[in-house]
Amino acid sequence: FLKYMFQMISANMGTARRACKVNVPDQQVYRVYGGGPADGALVMMETEGKFGEFNRAQRALANLEEFLPIFLAEVLLVGFIYPVLVCALTVIFGCARLKGAFGYTRGAKERMVGNMIGFLMNGLLDGLVVFIGVVAIRKQLA
Repeated sequence: FLKYMFQMISANMGTARRACKVNVPDQQVYRVYGGGPADGALVMMETEGKFGEFNRAQRALANLEEFLPIFLAEVLLVGFIYPVLVCALTVIFGCARLKGAFGYTRGAKERMVGNMIGFLMNGLLDGLVVFIGVVAIRKQLA
């Protein structure tokens, strides 16, 4: 399921890439603000139009890539003890991150609901890791 979720977010980014004709290896589109190309000018990512959609789609994929390794490590740790619960949390996490990524492509604020639900699922895994650790320590001390 997570592989499918990752592929869908990658396809979302690819669609945005094609729409604005930003080809690999370019990862973002920038705009120069405040005058000339070097004298005190700011260079920031473009946020408007097709370039803005591409930049947000690219960031949505990068955000997942940054977050996924920790999530997967916790899935492995907790999944041995609570496989059905972890399966449910993983499906909810994946659906939430999909919603967040597609929303982010449309507008920066539209990522919030999906990403917050994804963070909640990760927080539940964090809590389960701590719970399992406490139970294991107590059994060792008893």
